[in-house]
Amino acid sequence: EESDQILHMLNSMMEISEAETGVISLMREEVDLSRLVAEVVDVYTLVADDAGMKIDSQPGFGVTVEGDAGRLRQVVGNLLDNAVKYGKRGTTIEVRLSSGPCGNQESCAVLSVHNVGSGISEEDLPHIWARLYRGTGSGRTEGLGLGLALVKAVVEAHGGSVDVESV
Repeated sequence: EESDQILHMLNSMMEISEAETGVISLMREEVDLSRLVAEVVDVYTLVADDAGMKIDSQPGFGVTVEGDAGRLRQVVGNLLDNAVKYGKRGTTIEVRLSSGPCGNQESCAVLSVHNVGSGISEEDLPHIWARLYRGTGSGRTEGLGLGLALVKAVVEAHGGSVDVESV
């Protein structure tokens, strides 16, 4: 088990490094992000149920992006995994996907995942996207501290950005 965990950690670190340095291999195609998000939510609905939570998803309709479906599936999965891990029993995780004008682009996709939990401390907020970073409130929750680093690296490799808010 420890060998598998180390192998998983090394593979994740390699993926993050490749994405950050721009050498990641992205199989770009038109991706129906609405459908992809709905599929990942379906999988995590069972995980959320087991943790005593619900998922309320509004995956938009016809939101498409040019990207790597497998990598984008990883992003959505990592975000939902964190939402369940750090969510509070009896609450609802909200998943929203929309598209519209943003910045210099005519249109972009915006995915938000909102959960109710203990929150992220103000000291931890600037560091949560860093490799191997485990916030002060993550003590008893299993993880390597690579999920959000991978999310950030993959999203940025696709030309996007990530952000977090915590109360």
